[in-house]
Amino acid sequence: MYISLIHSRQQRPNLKLLLVDLKILLCVIICILGISHSIFGTVPCSGVNLLEDKESWHGDLQHFDRQGHQWILADKNAQESRMDINWPIDRKGLSLNFTMDFPPSDNNYFEFGWMYNDISDTSSITFRIGRSGRGDGIMIINEEENMDNVDEIFQGQFQDGGVNVYLDLSFVGSNILMTLNGHDQTSLALPWTNEVELTFFFRIVYTTSRADKWVLHKLTQYSLGINHLSSEVDRGELIVTEWMLDGDLPAFIELLNYSDKILCLHAVDLILGGIWIKMPNLVLAPYEYAVLSDDSSSYWSSRDIQPLFIGELPRVESIESNGWLKNYNGSIQYLPLLSYPHPRSSVEMKSIFQSCLVVGNWALSADELGSPGQDNTIFETTVPVHQPTVVFLTSNQASIQWPYWISDLTLMASWIQSQLPFNVEENSDSGNMMTLNIDDDKGWSHGDSLGFGGTYVNCNGDVVVWDTVVYYVKGRLPHRGELLVSEIMYNPHPGCPEYIELYNTTKDYLDLEEVVLQLGNQNQKLSLTNDMPPYGVWILTRHPEELLDCYHSAQSEAVFEYSLYTLNNLGLTMSLTNSENEVLDDASYGVDDIHPFWLDSHGISLERRLFGTADRVWKSGYRQYGFNSASFIPEENKRADQPELYLSTQVITPDGDGQHDRLIIYIGGRGNYGSLTINIFDLNGKKINTLANNLPIQEGDFIIWDGRDSRYNPAPSGLYLIWAYHFDELGYEKTHKLTCALSRQ
Repeated sequence: MYISLIHSRQQRPNLKLLLVDLKILLCVIICILGISHSIFGTVPCSGVNLLEDKESWHGDLQHFDRQGHQWILADKNAQESRMDINWPIDRKGLSLNFTMDFPPSDNNYFEFGWMYNDISDTSSITFRIGRSGRGDGIMIINEEENMDNVDEIFQGQFQDGGVNVYLDLSFVGSNILMTLNGHDQTSLALPWTNEVELTFFFRIVYTTSRADKWVLHKLTQYSLGINHLSSEVDRGELIVTEWMLDGDLPAFIELLNYSDKILCLHAVDLILGGIWIKMPNLVLAPYEYAVLSDDSSSYWSSRDIQPLFIGELPRVESIESNGWLKNYNGSIQYLPLLSYPHPRSSVEMKSIFQSCLVVGNWALSADELGSPGQDNTIFETTVPVHQPTVVFLTSNQASIQWPYWISDLTLMASWIQSQLPFNVEENSDSGNMMTLNIDDDKGWSHGDSLGFGGTYVNCNGDVVVWDTVVYYVKGRLPHRGELLVSEIMYNPHPGCPEYIELYNTTKDYLDLEEVVLQLGNQNQKLSLTNDMPPYGVWILTRHPEELLDCYHSAQSEAVFEYSLYTLNNLGLTMSLTNSENEVLDDASYGVDDIHPFWLDSHGISLERRLFGTADRVWKSGYRQYGFNSASFIPEENKRADQPELYLSTQVITPDGDGQHDRLIIYIGGRGNYGSLTINIFDLNGKKINTLANNLPIQEGDFIIWDGRDSRYNPAPSGLYLIWAYHFDELGYEKTHKLTCALSRQ
């Protein structure tokens, strides 16, 4: 199993919210100047591919064929080939990517290193892969052909040679730090001082049968060493935007340089549930993607992506907690890793403007194969919410919740003013919440205030001013329509619990202590001493801990233990009443409420239709949220009635500017169930692509067309016909014929 590194240059993704003012114009100018500087001069963190500088090399250049930026050994004779190039003193890093598709031996080996002037003599340090019987690693030789005192590193790694090997070397102080394939590291002392003149060389010794089995893919020279380069990446500039670590398709993680500067990925680590993945030495241009994968199958060739292999990715079942993206300066991004019950789909970030959101910013890809190396299929442009919220959990406890991760909340305690003495609990694991506990037994009374004033730094590095006063308000009795059952999970996956979700539809705090939930002929008080906050969403379940493990969108403070009776898979009559015996909600469900085209309903919840005039009260959980939305109301569920099929735009312009780059085909209608097949045709009647083939759908779903044909080639500009064949649950067919123009100018 390997990690493949994939480059895909994109334009700035989905920047609709940015205003074209003087500030943005200056950023664009700076970006252009930065890119130009990387081409015509040396920027501090940029790398130079020495293979592109053919004229500066000396040696047996005639033995190599150049294909693109690669050098391929192409010599029919059994001999050796050696090349050398001057190495400036200020260059402190090297990334070497090569393939030697043969087992090394005394007659077939590869070596590289540096020659240097040591007082009056010319010495060298050589790294050699070859000479059988020594452990199949890399031998370190301080003097040419002196084999008496040889150290060997990375033993056992080159028994059969190597394919797409990555070897990174950085001069750190008086040492060389070496990293093999992104994860194995070692260091050794430099044999020279900083004042010596250096010449880099590589040498291949080969027999006739191996004369075409060696490729030098890339040889990049860096200006700074590993410690310096890591400081170039700041929080919010490098973000994980998509990942797939589940199912039977190749696992991958997509990275995005979300900044106007060139980023150097030296000493950046990806930590997934305690598993450390060392990133390769890599330079990313502004708004450029890189993808880590563990497979080189036809999956990538079909998407026109060139993989480079460097290591191994863990799978979801081996990850015990969430993840982090870190460098030597600390955390760059918090990663709430979600395990969805969907075996063939990636998980995408919805809004890159809120890359540090703890919850609500990840969803299943609209394309079951994902969109690695490309703009995500479900990008949103929601405006970031900078202010935290204060929720009074009880009269003795309040929770302050930020919508995003914050590295340190301890300073907030000095900015809080309360009429009663209090203490502050430590942050939650996700780093977005702190809890105030009142030291007075009586607790807050109705109208007591809690004041906040000061500044803090959010996870994107923005300084935010927070100056507000909130008042404790005792919850009131709910009335008809103010407390609803909004979601039911009656047939969960094995090992996951059932749950019922409640939704406060008002702007007031509600007292639920005396509210009674009736399930069939049995009823029981909720006995919840906490007041439900305005527009709050709470979960009732027998097993809160198991629920939090199974449904990662659920917030721990919104999950309550409740002695639920078993929710019958065939249906159940449900109701909520208050202490005055007023019926708050009737929420009966039956077996016909689940989507009839799902063959297996395990793990698919029932979502309440909160708006619109559909005859059906329930719909199946949305595919894009993993078929459930525990403790939040999906935006799709808040929309009023829409046509059965409608387009996001009449003109698609896939130029990477964030404006109409993709066509979104929305499924609307009232209680619209069925299956859908969508074909794209050009004006000559030729089928360009099939977007959906008998796909089970319901209102709120959507299909994406990115302007490519079935082989992922860009379709030319022109007018295209969209034929959608919809079969409802009774088998009746309805054909929708729509048109869309594609412009690449």
